[in-house]
Amino acid sequence: MTMLAAVFLVTGAVNLQLPLYGAMAQAGGFGASQMSLLLQGYVAALILTLTTAGGVADRFGSRRPVLISLGCALIATLGVMLSPGLAMLGVARWFQGAGVALVMGSATAALAERWGPPSAARWVGAASTLGFGAGALATTASLASTPGALTAELLWSGGLIAVGAALFRMTGPSGDPQISVLRLPSMPPGTRVANTSLLAAWAVSGVVVAVLPGVLHGSGHGAWAGVMLFLMLAGGLVGQIPARRMSSRRSLQLGLIILALGTAAMSFGVASDRIGLIAGGALLLGMATHGWIYVGALVRAGECAPRSAAAVSGTLLAAYIGFGGPAIAVGLAVDRLGSATAFTGFAASVAIVSALLLALERPSARAQAQGLEKGPVMTGDHQAPAPQPQRLGEG
Repeated sequence: MTMLAAVFLVTGAVNLQLPLYGAMAQAGGFGASQMSLLLQGYVAALILTLTTAGGVADRFGSRRPVLISLGCALIATLGVMLSPGLAMLGVARWFQGAGVALVMGSATAALAERWGPPSAARWVGAASTLGFGAGALATTASLASTPGALTAELLWSGGLIAVGAALFRMTGPSGDPQISVLRLPSMPPGTRVANTSLLAAWAVSGVVVAVLPGVLHGSGHGAWAGVMLFLMLAGGLVGQIPARRMSSRRSLQLGLIILALGTAAMSFGVASDRIGLIAGGALLLGMATHGWIYVGALVRAGECAPRSAAAVSGTLLAAYIGFGGPAIAVGLAVDRLGSATAFTGFAASVAIVSALLLALERPSARAQAQGLEKGPVMTGDHQAPAPQPQRLGEG
């Protein structure tokens, strides 16, 4: 539970200042594009950490990287609390990105030792999704009850310190000193379709976060922007409940279907200016992006590399690559072609990609027949290992 608490608090710290962005941008004279560029330090630091420190948990064990991630989140939280300006926010975003990159792979690897890879991935996915939403919600509630108060930041800092102290007293596997810290994120054979599915899913999530608010503001529904983000995260939590009881293959397949339907609903709502359809689409998209596909991809990484944090880092790398680039392309399309045309084209692209990934993830009848005769069953690019004979002394 200490590891899950660390995941929750580190991911929550990422969005702890989100309700303050508008006021900070106005005070600093920043426009939307400047603010967006400033906030990209989070994604840059996360990808940089994933690509240069993918083997840190395998080298030193999981406890040390999680302690460092808690320290990164604490530095970011206290820094903005003590010096609430854009310069400090920009620095804090780098610490937040590094912290999330370290805690996700390390906590998943640590819990896989105790619970098994599928259960570990599902619980880490739930804790991180809850954390991303809880941070912003805590600050919103704090400002609503006592404007200008620092209650959320103080409580979050206290939680980070408490979990860090508990983790410091714990013992765990020391890792393998022969593994390099600079080990790159790995994408083992068997994770390619899952990681590509997550990349596509988080591309849609990036559009909801970065592009949809501006479209809503332009159509007179600006007050709904925060509601859409909440619905997407809430949908993610709902989707993770059944996903925890599914195989990775079934979770990914269902998620891809819902992804296409949710994108179509949101896009039709944008084109027809129907806020109800947009809200319904956001809810469905959350169930797919942060629910079935997110959990399915993490579980698949654990299945293919049970004790490797680098495989989880590879999955997260795919997610955040998807989160950034496509949103920029859709934003440019909105500026040049209009929101209706841009979102309709985007929905069609997502439907085509989802169909292709579904075809790759579906096991063929020939592969199933071969699996019954020879052992391994091919599921997309995922190979389920054949049962191994039990050796003497194994229980």
